[in-house]
Amino acid sequence: MNEATVVRERVRQKLYALCSFDACCIRTVDPNNLLTTGALTDSDIEEIHPQLFVNEYLEGDIHSQEEMVVSGIPVKVLSSSIYVKKSKRLRMILQPAGFKDEMRIAFVTGDTCLGFASLYRRHLAFHLDEVKKIQKNIKNIVNILNEHLLTATHKAAPLAIQPMLIMSETFTIMYQNDEARKWIHQLCEEESINNNQLPRSIRSISYRLLKEHQQYTKIMMRDSIGFLYALEASRLTDYDGKTVIVIKKSPMSHEDWFLYLTKCYKWTAKESEIIRYLIKGDTTKEIAKQLSISPYTVQDHLKSIFFKTDINTRSKLISMVNGN
Repeated sequence: MNEATVVRERVRQKLYALCSFDACCIRTVDPNNLLTTGALTDSDIEEIHPQLFVNEYLEGDIHSQEEMVVSGIPVKVLSSSIYVKKSKRLRMILQPAGFKDEMRIAFVTGDTCLGFASLYRRHLAFHLDEVKKIQKNIKNIVNILNEHLLTATHKAAPLAIQPMLIMSETFTIMYQNDEARKWIHQLCEEESINNNQLPRSIRSISYRLLKEHQQYTKIMMRDSIGFLYALEASRLTDYDGKTVIVIKKSPMSHEDWFLYLTKCYKWTAKESEIIRYLIKGDTTKEIAKQLSISPYTVQDHLKSIFFKTDINTRSKLISMVNGN
């Protein structure tokens, strides 16, 4: 079991200790766009997961991921909503599968979301006391997810041959090279799903393209040894005028890597500015002059940066930011 799966299992156990449920799905996401990077899904939910994906990304039902984050309310129960009778997810997907209620949880810290959980019950509805108990413990679960993020401090090296697959807009694979087959197999293993299923990350990014009519988007992913890379998706038109989706595994750009580190270590805007000048080779006095602050203030910001990153020299900081 790889580290990402272990982390999701820890979150599942933590939630069950707080609130019993019959089935669940624990998802980690790219904090930049809320797209799924991986999931731990119970078998009962796995059977209806394709329908839940369509509902989440294409049908605009209540308690969507974006709504959970934007509303500032991290825990929501389907049966408690005044719009529950309008929920297609409950009527058309959950109830026919034997589920009575759903609790959704967004693992948010500040303005950053690190993942979601969906808990399901077959016979009993979730109660307010259980919601309050989960809300009190969200910070602890966020810390588990954040610690997992902080262990990924390297960019994956470029591959000699880039993994690539091409799908129809109904997600039928039309072409994939050998590298893509190996990559998908690895992703399926990490999520404990069959090789004939699409990994959550590829499915979520493809649905986002179709829903928002985007031409291109990407997810920050973590490989089995903890290195980071970009999962890229492009929406193109083939010779017959039909939509196709091209999926690639690519190295992270320097800017994406910097944004990732900024979120991981919670650098302020000023700290990020100072780090960018450090990378250019500027001295403390030069940085102070360009930012119109005193050298002592620059030093104070550097102390804060070193404390957050647990790094004690400029050279080590620059090396990390450069992905070395």
